[in-house]
Amino acid sequence: MSNSIGFDCVDSHFHIWDLQNFQYPWPTAAEAAIFKNFSPKDLQENLTKTPVRHAVFVQCLNGSPEEAKWVIHQAKDCPFIKGVVAGIDLTSPKLQEVLDEMQKFPLFKGVRHILDMEEADWITREDVHAGLKVLEGRGISYDLLLRPPLLKYIPGVVSKFPKLKFVVDHIAKPYVKDKKIDGWREEIAEIAKYPNVYCKLSGLVTEADWQSWKKEDFQPYIDLIPALTTSFSFCLSPKNVVAGVGTRQK
Repeated sequence: MSNSIGFDCVDSHFHIWDLQNFQYPWPTAAEAAIFKNFSPKDLQENLTKTPVRHAVFVQCLNGSPEEAKWVIHQAKDCPFIKGVVAGIDLTSPKLQEVLDEMQKFPLFKGVRHILDMEEADWITREDVHAGLKVLEGRGISYDLLLRPPLLKYIPGVVSKFPKLKFVVDHIAKPYVKDKKIDGWREEIAEIAKYPNVYCKLSGLVTEADWQSWKKEDFQPYIDLIPALTTSFSFCLSPKNVVAGVGTRQK
């Protein structure tokens, strides 16, 4: 299907969930608007109103290749799903076995772990790095779900694995609600120096005031992406920036 911008877009980050089949730490009843089942067909209906024609699912559950397989199975009837980023435990003694199984599926594209569930320095652990080394050897990307306090750990990690593609989700969740940009700006710029790091411009609504946000709240953060691309030390190059919706909102 053609669209007004002349090319098809890819949503690099969407979630679906089934509250009866899986136990999710989030969303909860407190997020009433999204605390219900969402299927790929719900997303597909909304995509018809946009230039987006393809999408990539990103895990909601840590250590759950079963969730990824559930989505891959549904993709048979929803061919707009072009990739799945799975929740896989990097520290598992069965990591190689799990990856062997997952790589049988062409839609399996990467791995993510929700760091909010871990101690702040989890990403620096040697057993985690052993898992990252396995991903690097297999050419499997790793999504970094970060918040600003974790940014200080990332240069040491991404420099250790120069052949591993890292993807910073949601531009590292800046403090949009508090309109705070100092600190985050400098540390995201430091990460941007590494050519194996990519960044998703996505998920910013969840970091804003849910009741009264407006698009202008996000502009100072969005402006940094294109405005600083001429300075290698300050921003990811345009080819390393991808877009995604993030949380399913309705």
